[in-house]
Order: sequence, then structure tokens, then C-alpha cells
Amino acid sequence: MLSVSLVCAGLLSCGPKGGTDVGNGATVSFNLRAIEDGEGSSSAHVVKLKNGVEIDSVWIAVEHFELRSGEDCGGDVGQNVSYEGRAIANLVTAGITGERPVFDVPAGPYCRLRMRLHKVAANDVPTEAPAELAGNSILITGRRADQVPFTVTSTVNVNFRLDASDSSFEVEGDEPFILGFSLLAMIDSLALDTYTVDPIVISDALAPQVVNEFDRALRQAVSMHRDTNADGALSVDESASRVADGSAEE
Repeated sequence: MLSVSLVCAGLLSCGPKGGTDVGNGATVSFNLRAIEDGEGSSSAHVVKLKNGVEIDSVWIAVEHFELRSGEDCGGDVGQNVSYEGRAIANLVTAGITGERPVFDVPAGPYCRLRMRLHKVAANDVPTEAPAELAGNSILITGRRADQVPFTVTSTVNVNFRLDASDSSFEVEGDEPFILGFSLLAMIDSLALDTYTVDPIVISDALAPQVVNEFDRALRQAVSMHRDTNADGALSVDESASRVADGSAEE
């Protein structure tokens, strides 16, 4: 595991000052998966949404996972536990490629998770990912309902903030979590039906306003769930139970 840093919020003393020595601690891990919002997979690796859009892949690169301790995030009391590693995932398949983020935290209540996108360097593109992921933080491929293909890329380093669905959520022992992304919310923000070209290519260079809307929707499309059977997949029951929700605020 990579090093974990603990940073105090406010002026109060907060115990551990670095490393992974967190006393009576817990171990958290994360995977990233799609919330399909639709008719289910039309084949092994294609997701068909309610609006008829078919998604072949959603590649996303994230880094710097930061959990905020406390029974609520309204005050200055608490500490941030940060994992500085990176992860690259295809949301419509098994999620994160390679090792998933795993780190130790103090056991107890937490009220917030932060993370951010990062641009993938050419030499960091996974072997199973398309070369076009290089230089981007997001790469989506699929087809509109009328079978017009589309590609979406973004280089923006979006900051995510997920606040506890209740005032806080408990972390104890081994706690695998899944960050679920609503594909329907993400795709609807693109207004694909307004395009008359074939194929559709959307990027922050070609369509910055569209990508800005997409990034805003992306921040709110993510939610945090307990992986109750620790299989790395997001079941219907797990998807229905959230511990934290994405915010439009960073």
C-alpha cells in the first residue's frame, strides 16, 4: 500500500501525524463501477441505457482519495486521511485495472470523501485501454440510439466531493467500497440528439461548453456504496443503498 497521510482540520490535536499507524484502525478499499440505469448489458461489454444509447467503454482516471472523519462535516473538528495513489478504471467492465486503492484509516465515523481526476500519461495507459486515453482523464465510446458512434474525451482535472447520505457513515474492520457512476446522468448531459455529424466527437478542445456541463454532471453522478460481498461488482441491492452522494460543489 502507498503511504497514507493524516491532516488535521482546524486547530485541535488529532492523534497520528503520518504514515499508516492509526491505532484501532480499519482498512478501506475502493473500486469504480457503472450504475447502468437501463436495460442492462446487451452483450458482455456493452451497456444499453434507457434512452437507447449503447456504451462500449467509460475509462476514468482518479487520484488522491481523501476521507474526512467526524459525525458531520459542518464544523472544523476532524481529520483528513489521504491516499495519494492513482487508479484507472473502465466502469462498464471490472472497474479498476491493476491494484485497487487500499489504505488504513482510524475506525469510526466519516462524513466526506474527496478525490480528483488526473490526465493519464502515455506510458501509464493500461494494455487493455485504447491508446486515445493518453493525455485524457475521461474517455467514453458508444453509439447513439440511431447507431451514430460517439467519442467523448476530457482533460479536465475534476474535483469530486461526496458527502455522507446521512450525517456520517461508520468505517470498521475491512471496508470495501464501490464508487458508482450513473451512466444515464453522464450521457444525458451531452445532449447527443442535438448533433447532426457522424461520427460525434466531443472534447474540451472542440466543445468546451459541452464538456463543462458534462463535468458538472459527472460530479453529481457519483455515489459511494458498501461492497457487502466484497466482489468488486455493484449489485442491485448495493446500488440502492448509498453511504455518500456526489455534490456539485468541489
